[in-house]
Amino acid sequence: MYLPLSVFKILRSLGMRERESPGEFWFLNREAVVKAINARFPPTAFQCFETQIRWRTPIGQDAEKAVRQYINTQQAVNSSAINAAWAQSHQPIHQLTFILDFTNFSFVSGGQRYTLNDLQELYPNPKVQPHANLSGIDLSGIRINHCVIRNVSLANANLDGSSLGGLHLENTFLTGASLRNARLGQLRFTNSSFAEVDISGAFLNAVQLDDHCIPGEFTFSEVKLGSRLDHTTAYVDLPSLNLV
Repeated sequence: MYLPLSVFKILRSLGMRERESPGEFWFLNREAVVKAINARFPPTAFQCFETQIRWRTPIGQDAEKAVRQYINTQQAVNSSAINAAWAQSHQPIHQLTFILDFTNFSFVSGGQRYTLNDLQELYPNPKVQPHANLSGIDLSGIRINHCVIRNVSLANANLDGSSLGGLHLENTFLTGASLRNARLGQLRFTNSSFAEVDISGAFLNAVQLDDHCIPGEFTFSEVKLGSRLDHTTAYVDLPSLNLV
């Protein structure tokens, strides 16, 4: 569940003004917010929403924009290298030699440079080490193809409408992420988690799922399955499925 409108209604009921930053208001009034959220939602929801709302602060917005630009730039570089190799030898290079991680990533906000670790230390959210903490980020509609995603936490992130293809996820966690109406193709997982994700309306093709990356459950409805999906590991061997 990614920051439903009812969360913002609660913030407005607590006094948030029309043009006020929802993230800043949340953390400045955290004691009142936690009481109001817990009165409306299950106990685990507050931590989830707090992970997401930090991206609605001014510095979080700058970080989110920079993350999108970084991913898009890396994808452009990878595509150019693939095309150049093909033009030279007419042989496809191994696309998974490209690594997408955030080891050297930084961004500027208010004239000062920050890392993702700096950002996570600013707010009372769960800390993620040594992974890049993108937990709760809104990357809806993002396109990521033909690479290894390594050492990244995308727990509770918004990836609705995204296109993820030809990826190997290593030590990368999408626990609780929303991938509604996403296109997911040729995904492999190593020491990674796809647990409790929402793939309602998504298209899946050649996605390798098993009890290691989904130890619990995930939510889906009206999922379209490509012809190369491994039905055995994806649907028979999973411990539980939550149909909605």
